[in-house]
Amino acid sequence: YSGHGFSKMHFKFHGLDTKGFNQWVEKVRSPKNQKLGSEAFLELEKKTIGHRVTYYGGVEDNLYHKILNLCVTPNTICMDEMMHQDKHRAKQAVKHKES
Repeated sequence: YSGHGFSKMHFKFHGLDTKGFNQWVEKVRSPKNQKLGSEAFLELEKKTIGHRVTYYGGVEDNLYHKILNLCVTPNTICMDEMMHQDKHRAKQAVKHKES
């Protein structure tokens, strides 16, 4: 079991030779397919049932960083930046304590 709607998930397998695979990749990377950006990712991460297959022709620069650092939502500080700030504050606290 993998969540609500799991039993309705059906997947087709397409075995392709190298040429067929390369043609499929070209189709998916087509400029007519939207780019996966922050806004589209936030919609995609919502729980759905029966969502149709969607192809993305590319990925927004820095999207992986935003996902990894939990800051895809606008105006959210990224975890790596928060850790950097915490490290800086800790160093300042030690310096202040020592003086």
